[in-house]
Amino acid sequence: MSAVLFDTLEQSSDTDLATAITRSYGEMEEAVALAQWKMAGVAAGHFVEAVRRFLELRVFGSYTPISKSLSGFNTQTLAKLESGSGDDSYRFHIPRALFALYGMRNKKGYGHLSLELASKVDVEFMAGTCRWVLAELVRINSGASIEETDRLVSQMTERRTPLIWVAGDAHRILETDLSLKDSSLLLLYHKRMMSVDDLARATEAKLGYLKRTLRKLHSERLIELNEDTLQCQISPSGSRVAEGLLRKHMQ
Repeated sequence: MSAVLFDTLEQSSDTDLATAITRSYGEMEEAVALAQWKMAGVAAGHFVEAVRRFLELRVFGSYTPISKSLSGFNTQTLAKLESGSGDDSYRFHIPRALFALYGMRNKKGYGHLSLELASKVDVEFMAGTCRWVLAELVRINSGASIEETDRLVSQMTERRTPLIWVAGDAHRILETDLSLKDSSLLLLYHKRMMSVDDLARATEAKLGYLKRTLRKLHSERLIELNEDTLQCQISPSGSRVAEGLLRKHMQ
């Protein structure tokens, strides 16, 4: 999670809330990457609790301390937020998105003992909803357009991948026997978007060989390579391949 995103949340709330929101979101991303569906759902529940407090602060001027339990989340809670003051997303849209997440967390075996098994389909919905909520918070508090916000969140949100070590500005693949193709996919999965030069520094590959590898990944629709800007972005198909690599090397 980038410092830019943290700073945006901190400036519009405080350090505790910014930490709670970014930490829970990062934990959810990590669990999704490892196909740990139940843990992803639990982290999404923590994200709901953190953002509820953020909404309390922005709509009512104060929030329930993290050391204290929140009241139940129900239609009365939604009505109270709706009657407050502030951006429509704070009062209408985000609360209803959180309410859907809260219901799945409680009723589908993520927050409590249940006979219903956690599933990838549920978690994909929960992860997508959390990402939308995060993007809304950034959009409202940064003044960026929807398109700019989506690009900003995509660039800022780094998946926490156990095979990657971050040392300052350097990113290194810890598994030394991986091919350049697989290493590039993992780095792009982690960062979502990188320049060819940054990938070359991270993989320590020769630029010509790296470009040939990236063009092949592009032709296989695993990444999008912009030949003009030399920026790379992982595709949904590439993300699935990277998630498989993570599961394989974590076994």
